[in-house]
Amino acid sequence: MEGAILNIATFRRMFIARRLADQVANASTALQSTGTFMQFVAPCLGALLTRYVSTNTVFLVLGTLSALCLAAVTLRFGKEGHAVTASTAAVPD
Repeated sequence: MEGAILNIATFRRMFIARRLADQVANASTALQSTGTFMQFVAPCLGALLTRYVSTNTVFLVLGTLSALCLAAVTLRFGKEGHAVTASTAAVPD
């Protein structure tokens, strides 16, 4: 499992370096801020949901929301394709 997380983190860093070469600092900061925000929001949302639904349903709801967010990001960046642009051509593999 640790290897899969490491691969995702590596892919994410490579994606930022290739696609957002002129904005690496801003993109990394936004990514870290979003991650920290989600680490705060998810437990709060889970605590609120446990009042009204079972624990299993809480994990189902949070997992579904996470999957929807991931799908939205994937669709947003997936539509651009993998065409080589001036900003991606400048970054060596």
